[in-house]
Amino acid sequence: MKLAAAVILYKPEEIGMDTVKTNIQSYASYSDIIYVVDNSPEETMSNREIASTIEKCVYIYNGNKGGIAGAQNKACQQAIKDGYEWLMTMDQDAIFEAESPSYLLNKTKVYIDFGNHPGMDRIPREARMQGCVVITGKIEAANYFEDVPIEEQFERKTKNIKPISELIKSVFLDYEYWDKKQSDYTTFIKGQRDRFSEDVRIIFW
Repeated sequence: MKLAAAVILYKPEEIGMDTVKTNIQSYASYSDIIYVVDNSPEETMSNREIASTIEKCVYIYNGNKGGIAGAQNKACQQAIKDGYEWLMTMDQDAIFEAESPSYLLNKTKVYIDFGNHPGMDRIPREARMQGCVVITGKIEAANYFEDVPIEEQFERKTKNIKPISELIKSVFLDYEYWDKKQSDYTTFIKGQRDRFSEDVRIIFW
């Protein structure tokens, strides 16, 4: 899953440039790209520097056209143009607390992802490591057991809603059973680092 993020700036100097940078850096590792949409009345070099000093950031000046909705639409349009299907929007004063995505997943019993799977996506694997029962569709890599080794009953086509809802209910009624059913997936994820190192060794040595 490719995830884009967007942060809307508006007179960031009022809360402090360093604070805004720290806030953005708190979720930078969870997104593939960050659109820094400047909604301030005037475009300034200091605002541009917020984006230029943080990896993955792309600066877009909007000049408060359409208010915050206009800025968010600008980010959505750019994300679609760049091929992203998911966009997380953030205010300039919003911050991810340490390990917050992992914390949320740890409090969740089911993770559902019917989006594209161009490869072994990070979020489903992280969800499983936090104890979530993972349910995916059959798009791209999710259709191959070698990439997403989940038993067949977990992979539902989105057009058939009834079995999906029944499966979710079943997970909540007997979480321990379904969690155990995906224990092999957990083992697979834990062994990825060693398998990668072995593949590199075979190729280059």
